[in-house]
Amino acid sequence: MLKIQVGHSYFLAYDPKQWERGKPYPPLATIQVAALLRQMGHQVALFDAMLATGVEDYQAALPRTPRLAFLGSGDFHHLSLPLVGAVASRQPFDVVVFDNHPDNMRYAFGVHCGSWVRHVAALPQVAHVQVVGIHSADIAVGHAWENHWRPLLGGRLSYRGLRVDTRWARRVGLGAAIRSFDSAAELLQSLRDDRARSRRP
Repeated sequence: MLKIQVGHSYFLAYDPKQWERGKPYPPLATIQVAALLRQMGHQVALFDAMLATGVEDYQAALPRTPRLAFLGSGDFHHLSLPLVGAVASRQPFDVVVFDNHPDNMRYAFGVHCGSWVRHVAALPQVAHVQVVGIHSADIAVGHAWENHWRPLLGGRLSYRGLRVDTRWARRVGLGAAIRSFDSAAELLQSLRDDRARSRRP
């Protein structure tokens, strides 16, 4: 039996147009998934974001030791921040994120899907975050200034891109932190090699 947190990521409070209409939608698919998992004998906690006031409500609803979490949409993968934050570890561990964007962009108004990785890299139990598979121009020279450089320079964060020109990074001392590969096979082999060398979970 697993402890599983099931939720969806549609916060009505973040959708002014629908909030104005005052017509919430029941998360039927999420409820069905939770019911099926319970029927299979798992211990399931259900989080309904529909009427929640914000991400803080999700963090408060997390069980102390979730083993697995299902969220309904990649648009809200910044909800991984409270999940990683809830992990108590005796030794620092690495976090590997597969994404097309670095999610380490400057954003002055809290945490969202484009800025959450910097916050994960700052957690005391996290040794290093690798964002793998970046294919967007967010790590090219034209957007370099939009990235938070401190975790990259401090060795807490690195990017592995795919066919993105990152030569600028070598010129400013970020060559080890920001790399790009010509093929997905090369990128994944680099990740495998790195994980094999690492002594951290």
